[in-house]
Amino acid sequence: SMAGWQRPLASPYHPIPVAPRRRYRPWLWAVLFGLLLGALGLGLASAWISGLDISKLEHPLPEASFVLDASGQPVSELSSSKIEPVPLAQMPKHLQHAIVAVEDRRFYEHRGYDLRSIARALMRDLQSGSFDEGGSTITQQLAKNMFLSSDKTLTRKIKELGYAIKIHFAYSKDEILELYLNSIYFGEGQWGVEGAAQHYFGKPVNKVTLAEAALLAGLPKAPSRYSPVKHPEEALTRRNLVLSLMKEQQLIEAADYGQAVAEPIRLKAESGESLKGKFPAFVDYVMDEAETKYGFTEQQLLTMGLRIHTTMDLTVQQSAEAVFARQELFPASPDQKLVQAAAVVLEPASGAVRA
Repeated sequence: SMAGWQRPLASPYHPIPVAPRRRYRPWLWAVLFGLLLGALGLGLASAWISGLDISKLEHPLPEASFVLDASGQPVSELSSSKIEPVPLAQMPKHLQHAIVAVEDRRFYEHRGYDLRSIARALMRDLQSGSFDEGGSTITQQLAKNMFLSSDKTLTRKIKELGYAIKIHFAYSKDEILELYLNSIYFGEGQWGVEGAAQHYFGKPVNKVTLAEAALLAGLPKAPSRYSPVKHPEEALTRRNLVLSLMKEQQLIEAADYGQAVAEPIRLKAESGESLKGKFPAFVDYVMDEAETKYGFTEQQLLTMGLRIHTTMDLTVQQSAEAVFARQELFPASPDQKLVQAAAVVLEPASGAVRA
């Protein structure tokens, strides 16, 4: 009989097993919270990008800006109104390849932004303590030139990225490249690749050679520094760099590279005057100050209908240019090295630049 039986007490040497208590896992909650924040952030970013207005790419309507002298009279016109859009199909393949090779070698692979380039640029920025390196793709450059100022801030770079993503989903790669080549600044007052080809070489863009295409492709990074008119040696070095990148990326054959790199730079005879030839030295100085001091891009200066008031004395400016046009007043250039000269006329009381 089991009557009267009692369960013996557990021996201290044989404890009765109990179910383990459920452990609290803070890392799991942290992961879930992080995923929730990430989803919320993606949703907000997607909504912000969707709200960006890129309609300007469809119908850009540039309006000329004017430089005014000290009396308020227009003395020079800054205009991109002579842009002649050219379909990509009419642009030589070697020009398209040259631009992609030097500006954005992964253009046909990424989605408007290149994480590798951004990472490399970020490392250089951290080392230098500035935002000078952007890691910008062709799509990002198009976004910056069409919609943003040239200030080098984190906010502007984030906006640039947002616009680039929207442009990527709204346009094909070929359409983006066509918009870029028809709108980018090539120096000497030339906006768009057709105008640049006519200005530098006196021919339409569909006739440019491989060497000429490489020179054009090298200009957008720094149009003034690599100008073949003002800095032919720098332009030649830059052109040959573009050609070497094309060969390295197997976009041209070694024989074509050798022939193009040996070709001298040949510009059309009348090339050299910028912005319709009206006071290029003074206008270049004004444009540089507008960009560095006030944050305007060159595109904005040429398309926003600005009235730029300056301290120019038109009579003094014209007199200075007349003096510099007299070759007999300057020594000959020895050993093919160009003798250069410059003059600045200042008003001592105020420091105003008169010419």
